[in-house]
Amino acid sequence: MKNKILPILFSILLFACSENDIDVDQFNLNCETLKTALLNFNSDEINFEINKLTQDLLPTITQNDEIGHFKNLNTLIDRINSNCDDIQAVKICYACIETLPVQSEIKVEFNFQGTQIERIIDISTPNDGILLSIEAHNN
Repeated sequence: MKNKILPILFSILLFACSENDIDVDQFNLNCETLKTALLNFNSDEINFEINKLTQDLLPTITQNDEIGHFKNLNTLIDRINSNCDDIQAVKICYACIETLPVQSEIKVEFNFQGTQIERIIDISTPNDGILLSIEAHNN
């Protein structure tokens, strides 16, 4: 009887964990959602979209980078620019806001109905965790 139950349980587990259950879109930046959120200062949606791109950006502390996110901040900017053709992201500063943990800032710009929109996104830059978007604001 035990010999029959094991293959049945294995089959159930195999089919229950199919690749179709994985939501691949949760890791892709939705540029339109991000632009709308930036336009409306919707921090929850901004953070959700930006933080999709930071999930693997753990700190690598070096002698020249005590926080360990210098390269990661550049990677985040590259990911925004490569995912969204009509959004331009640039680094304003790295670990320049002295909070606990320190914060960095990036500027994002895009055109909305003929008007150039510019927002600053504050990025939490902890030396013991991933980068996290925390808020957006004007200059």
